[in-house]
Amino acid sequence: MDIVNKTRRIVIAKNALRAQSLFSRMRGLMLRRKPIALVIVAPNQSIESTSIHMFLMLFSIDVIWADKDGNVVDLRKGIKPFSLRIFRPKKSAKYVIELPVGSIEKSKTEVGDKLVLK
Repeated sequence: MDIVNKTRRIVIAKNALRAQSLFSRMRGLMLRRKPIALVIVAPNQSIESTSIHMFLMLFSIDVIWADKDGNVVDLRKGIKPFSLRIFRPKKSAKYVIELPVGSIEKSKTEVGDKLVLK
């Protein structure tokens, strides 16, 4: 799956994996050796179902939260691994997009931008 910032007309990531099953959503990028782009699809659009943690992560990541229409509702740059903190979006989201560090800055993605997942 490609992740495109339609507002800025830039590809954020190509060939992103999609995590939709309970197991794949729970695993996320835990224990992977290198950062990849991953789109986690929540079963419903809520803050609780799109919260993430960094326990058992081996690298830092950027995270974008988007609603069911692809609108960016929150983002975080450079979240450090092995944090026991729970990271929640400021508004309800349907998608959690985990990306290699620097992806948000490189794409200039901001809250309110429109994303297309294709």
